[in-house]
Amino acid sequence: MLPGTALAAKADACLLRYLKKPPYTLQSSPGFPTRAMGEAAEVAMACDIFYSRGKAVAWFNPLLAPLKLSPSSFLRQFRRWLKGEKGENVTESGLSDQDIRQLQRDFIIHLYTGNKLARLLPAALDLVDYHWHYAAALLSVPPKLPSRRDLERLNLLDEPFALAPSAMLARFSYEISDLLHAGEIDLRQFAGHFRATGSYAVIYPRRNEIISESLDETHFNFLGSLDGVSSPRQIAATLNIPPEDARSLLELFASEGIIQRCQIPPNGG
Repeated sequence: MLPGTALAAKADACLLRYLKKPPYTLQSSPGFPTRAMGEAAEVAMACDIFYSRGKAVAWFNPLLAPLKLSPSSFLRQFRRWLKGEKGENVTESGLSDQDIRQLQRDFIIHLYTGNKLARLLPAALDLVDYHWHYAAALLSVPPKLPSRRDLERLNLLDEPFALAPSAMLARFSYEISDLLHAGEIDLRQFAGHFRATGSYAVIYPRRNEIISESLDETHFNFLGSLDGVSSPRQIAATLNIPPEDARSLLELFASEGIIQRCQIPPNGG
């Protein structure tokens, strides 16, 4: 209700009650009493936290379908649950992105378990996790890719490589390729058709698109162990990866921008 507007000038005549100081929030109207306005504000905050900050656009409807809940009912339940977890005074600004991701997962587990849908949880959480990593990769800045000549000059097995900040390592309950090929996913059908055999993936930006590459467990662990300090040669030996195989992996990962060479090790050495 901004001062000086036509609506503000007619506020009293229209029985519109609002704050007289910034942010001039409408508090009630003849068809929207104060209590309902407060409930709407709480649903709006739940939407900001779970849907907007939680990057839920791609998976929100598939997640709700087995629960048979409308979006507003789901968000009301989330708000009540959130108060119980974080207290009455919790605000969207007081939560980090990682806080929100964990709250999403905890609430989904709470709802699905309480509604006897626990068998769908692995698929539901895979869907949430994949899109979280996808969004993080989409918003990140990839490293400058080395040329083939750059890589040929390096003794790759003894260079201080680390996972690039734009590359996301993720574990899934289902095979990631099955999840990606499912399209508009129906969790009941997906869980009934595929087995939760587990999978590993790296998700990263590459030439204006997001690549989701399935990995075997050993290569996943190799990538996750590259810390910019330890020798890739030693890491490969620990994981029983032959040196030539490890070198080929490093060349591939570096050329794709999945790993980057650290000029100065994180410990300052």
